Amino acid sequence: MVTFRQPISKDAPDMELILCPRQPGRLRISRHACALRYLEAQKMKRKIPIWEFDMARAAGLEICKKCPQGRENAASISLQTTLQGNNGNRHPDPGPK
Repeated sequence: MVTFRQPISKDAPDMELILCPRQPGRLRISRHACALRYLEAQKMKRKIPIWEFDMARAAGLEICKKCPQGRENAASISLQTTLQGNNGNRHPDPGPK
């Protein structure tokens, strides 16, 4: 996986962006955002979306549902959360393996 290091803001001067091999358009995303997409994909319902936005969102998250890199990033977040005592993190569970 290709990674990029560039300052995003003063608050995150060394945020690492990864190039997602699964998403179209050469998506560059942070490892944290990748993990959150993976976790959100695990919670997706099988219900057929009605609205266009929901259809696009479901299609994008479906790609993340079985992603091994997303699972690894989610497990990393879970481990960090456990070590920090779950300081308000909404996604303590990395999902199924």
